[in-house]
Amino acid sequence: MKNDEKFTGTETVPLGLLRVGDQGKITIPYHIRKRFGISKGDLIEVTIVVKLKEGIK
Repeated sequence: MKNDEKFTGTETVPLGLLRVGDQGKITIPYHIRKRFGISKGDLIEVTIVVKLKEGIK
């Protein structure tokens, strides 16, 4: 994906699949990157939405 292309999409994944490194870098699993056409090193904007289900404490 080139930096001038804009792709927006939504993917719901278990939070355990995302890894945050020492420098705040988020590692996104290969199957998600492949689906959206994201290459390693691409700069992307990620929004993390946490929704708690009723009854979970």
